[in-house]
Amino acid sequence: MKILIKLLTNVHYNRIIGETNIPISEVHFYSKKVIKSSLFIAINGLKNNGHDFINDAIKAGSTAIICEVLPTSYQKGVTYIQVENSSQALAVVADNFFNKPS
Repeated sequence: MKILIKLLTNVHYNRIIGETNIPISEVHFYSKKVIKSSLFIAINGLKNNGHDFINDAIKAGSTAIICEVLPTSYQKGVTYIQVENSSQALAVVADNFFNKPS
């Protein structure tokens, strides 16, 4: 497990809503793989927009969301991090999560 604030090192974010001193078990950009205490990163892809799956990720146990567009309503106990580019944030977060292998 990693602490969310540590995973956000070098991530350029616009806004954080919620607690950053929370444990993160895994990092995912595919909502069907989310488990309890995961960080879900909503990526706008060619076929699907990950922002459409934020609620699914939360229902599956995600406690933190990185997104480019904040939802219109927030779930209690979930931290939201707004970034300019989710794909870039994913790269930095993954590097931090796996102890900077790159």
